[in-house]
Order: sequence, then C-alpha cells, then structure tokens
Amino acid sequence: MTISEYPTRVVERFPAEDDSSPLGDKISPSIHDAVSMGGMWDRYLTHQMRVLLYAEPLLRVLRSDENRSEELEHYDSLALVLKLLDHIVTHTGLEHEADSDTAMRELLPLMEAMDQAAGIEPNVERQIRMAKIVLGALRNDKEGLRPFKRAYTDFTSGHAIKRELAIRLIEERYTTRGDIVLHLSNETTNLLLNALALDIEDEQAAAEAIVQNQLMRGHLQDAISTARAVRLYSSRLREKIEQLLTSTRRDVSRVDWKQEVPRILVESLRHLESRCEVEHNIIKSAREKQDALALGSEEAQYLTTLISIISDCRHCHMELQQRLMEAPQVFLDEQERQIFALRRRLDLPDMLSDVLTPLLSMQRVVAVQALPTISASCFGVRAPNAFSLTQHLLRLLQPRREPRPETVPVVEREPVIANNDQLRYARDVYERTENYLNSLQRPIRLVH
Repeated sequence: MTISEYPTRVVERFPAEDDSSPLGDKISPSIHDAVSMGGMWDRYLTHQMRVLLYAEPLLRVLRSDENRSEELEHYDSLALVLKLLDHIVTHTGLEHEADSDTAMRELLPLMEAMDQAAGIEPNVERQIRMAKIVLGALRNDKEGLRPFKRAYTDFTSGHAIKRELAIRLIEERYTTRGDIVLHLSNETTNLLLNALALDIEDEQAAAEAIVQNQLMRGHLQDAISTARAVRLYSSRLREKIEQLLTSTRRDVSRVDWKQEVPRILVESLRHLESRCEVEHNIIKSAREKQDALALGSEEAQYLTTLISIISDCRHCHMELQQRLMEAPQVFLDEQERQIFALRRRLDLPDMLSDVLTPLLSMQRVVAVQALPTISASCFGVRAPNAFSLTQHLLRLLQPRREPRPETVPVVEREPVIANNDQLRYARDVYERTENYLNSLQRPIRLVH
C-alpha cells in the first residue's frame, strides 16, 4: 500500500451505500429503464431526504409534550432542547466541556421562567426531572443510547430500495482526564447551525466571511455569535483528522490511504492556510477598531471577546496543521507495524440485532434446536482447565500445615526422609469423626 497522488474530487457528506437489493429483481425492465434512463430521481434528493430525517427525533420531543404528566405539561420541550444543544455547542472544544450535570443546570432558569409564566410555584426537583427527560430523549435512553433508526426509500440505483438511516443527536465521549462530556454529532451541529447541505470546511469559510462583514458593519454581538460557530467548526475539523489517525492506528486497512485520505490531507492543508490568513485579517481589523475606542467601553469589550475567540481558532488551526504534516509518517509507521499482524474477521454479527432479537422471536422448539449452534459459533472453542477431583479432595482433607518458621521459634527436628504434607488423617481420627457424625440428631451447619 502506498500513498498515491492526491485527487481533487469533492467529498460527499454521507458515504455511498450498497445499492444491491433483492427488490431489484422484482421490478419490470420497463420501469427500471424509465427510472434509470429518464432521470426521474436525482441523487441529491436522497441526500436532502436524509438531511430532513435528522430533524425527526427533535420534532418527536415536541410531540411528546402531549403525553406528559399534568405537572410537566407547561414546559416547552423544544425550547429546552435548543437551549441544551446550544450549551453543548458553546462549550465544545473548551477546557471545561459540557457534561450531563452542567447541561441540566443550564435549563433550570428557563424552566423557572416557564413556571412563573404558568402561575406555578417553581420546584427544583420537578425542573431537574424535566431536564433529565429532555436529555434522555436526545441521547435515546429508552433504547440504550443506541442511534435512532429511520427508514427511507432510495432510487439511486434505478430500483426502489428500502434503506435505514442511523441518527445520533448527542454522543457521550471520554476526555483525556477520564471525564464524560456531551458532544453533538456533525449532522446535529449542522442542523443547529442551518448548514446541513455544506461540509464543515465550506461552512467555516462562510462563517468567517460573515464575521468579517459583521465586524466591518459594527454588528459586534452578531460577530461574536458567528465566531463561536467558527470555533466549533475548527474543533470539528480537528476531530475529523484525529478520527482518521486513530482508525489508522487501530487498523490501517480500514482507512483508504491510497486516494481518500491523501486528498483530505491536501484539501485540509489548503483550507487551513486560507483560514489562518482570514483569521489574521479579522484580528488585525478588530484591534484597529479597538484602538480607536475608549478604554473599557462596551464595544471595546465586545472586540476583546471577538479577538479571543478568533485567536483560539487560529491556535487550533496551527496545531492541526502540524498534525496534518505528521499524518503521512503515521501511516508509514503503522503500515510497517501492522503488516504481519493477524487480521480478525470484520463481518462478525451484532449480538443484539443479529442474534438475540431473531432468537427471541422464534418459537421455543426452534430456538432450543438453534441454541447449540449459536453457542458454539458465538463463544468459540474453550480448552478445559486441568482439574483432578482426586488431588482436590486430598488437598482439602489433609491436616493443617505447621506454622511458618519465621512466625514461631525454630524447633530443632530430626531430619528424616518423608513428605512433610500428610496425605491422610490417622485411622483414629476417622473413627472419632464418624462416631460424632452418627450422633447428630439434626442437620448442623459446619461453617458459619
């Protein structure tokens, strides 16, 4: 495997899926020709349909208000969801990122205002319960934190194919300190920032252009909000590259270092070069405006905040640029390390959806017949432990050993050729034990 020349084709947000389907054999040739040759379906329609499906779990939270208990029905779930997502976006990539506790505390002032508007006495326990419901709905706690599954129909291959889209709104991730923090998926981030049709790099470039325009027109508060979005895009771009390198370290064969990754590295380096130049101009313009203002004024404070945010982006891009330059060497080192490593099969079944769920849906007789084969396939061959019942009984029944010499005074003994461990008790010990057991009138616990 070698690194080839970097192609320049555009990256698609959603990876291509397998277009093969048994449904294709049931469609008549005339309909197939009409769909494939007549251009009745554009592939971008499939992309737009997948984009719209990401909004469905959020809207389902809004519909759940109708089935909520009376004491919680005055809370606006959608408003709480948007506030929670905005809180996660604001703190992503910072030193103290959002976790479950801080996210729920962020919702308490909003729910207190909702309580007052409804004429209800504010109650912290009720508010925390509602916050847990909202957070659980976004994480999909009811289904064990698994992604939401939504079905849709695709026509890109000329056939009507049923597909399933896995949607994850919020992810729990570990930090380097071992803490669990909340992150938004890329699609949820774009959905929140009204940029589902654009890549992260394109949206970041557009957002920085908006910051420049807002700064030039004096809309400083709007520029700060847009700059925070720019910082989030910087963090997402860094995660994208880190994920590629992590996957390479785990298994170099699962990452396309022949075409896809080299192209991503070249495009990312070009993107960072242009971003650093734009960010330098933003900081320069902001400082020029700041020098013309009175020290301590409100506008000067806004400009200070804006400069700080853009400086964070610039620092992140400089670190990422170093990582991109080191990426080819990571590939070469991992290829050399993994070239003789044993490869495990990647087509293993999912234990929940492919094994347990079909097994539970079977009739009892059929399931009992299938269990031996399933157990052997899932657990594999296990070598039995070397165990001897005879030796185990001898060890349990042998007399207690003498104390260790270092714990009691050493007694001189006459050396004899014999085994120190007695294998059996004396005959009189057996007789006394048998007589005692025969004298018992009822069962007695030997060990308390």
